[in-house]
Amino acid sequence: MLKKHGQLFLTAVFIFDSIVIIFSWLAAYYIRFKTSIGPPLRYAIPEIDFYLWALIPVWMAFMFNIRLCGLYKPLRGKPITTEFFNIIKVGVLSILILTALTFFYREYSFSRYVVVFFWALVTFLLIISHMLVRLALIEARRRGLNIRHILIVGAGDLGQAVAEKINLHPEFGINIIGFLTTHSEKIGKELNGIQIIGADHEISKVIYKYRIDQLYIALPLSEHDKMEKVLENLAEETVDIKVVPDLLQFMNLQAGVEDLDGLPVIN
Repeated sequence: MLKKHGQLFLTAVFIFDSIVIIFSWLAAYYIRFKTSIGPPLRYAIPEIDFYLWALIPVWMAFMFNIRLCGLYKPLRGKPITTEFFNIIKVGVLSILILTALTFFYREYSFSRYVVVFFWALVTFLLIISHMLVRLALIEARRRGLNIRHILIVGAGDLGQAVAEKINLHPEFGINIIGFLTTHSEKIGKELNGIQIIGADHEISKVIYKYRIDQLYIALPLSEHDKMEKVLENLAEETVDIKVVPDLLQFMNLQAGVEDLDGLPVIN
């Protein structure tokens, strides 16, 4: 169900982005050649046919970079500034690609002012449109739509930290169903309003019962062997699995995480 709604949403965003690109290109032509904005023209107004044909490579360049920069990836958990930066990057990369293509096509020269107006318009309108999409998603999640149900394996400090971080961001549309624990005597208790609903070995049954969409495994280093068993029990499940490494004790020592050719290293 979530995948179906997600696909419909991506299709709608794709169509809307296409409209923004086409509108911005035609509006840039109109602003340059049909208004007094910009310096006076030194030549006759070019036929719009050339600019209409140019829409094809313009649209292709933007769509390629939109996907390259990850604008169609899920928005959950991402700050809005990251998306704005990616939109600006899409505009810059696309203009650079289109400018490079003009060196291979010298039969016609496009107005630089049209390109500048287009870049400003398309960047601004894409930011506005994606911000409206975010607001629409937040409102939908407040109404109980597009909610992702998650389960946290681990009711210790790490699991509680994960729950706390998620609850700080209701706009993510994440509903915590409960905790699973490795200590059966804790079942039925509540931690900050979230119930411990079962043991770790019951994970498949709980996933089916509560229709879990996403699973966070937040077990301490001392229970590494139990993590392996949990992962074995998930071999045939289709839920989205996220493993949270137990780095809290290192973070308290003001340690940092470096990347060693793809390997995380704590210093």
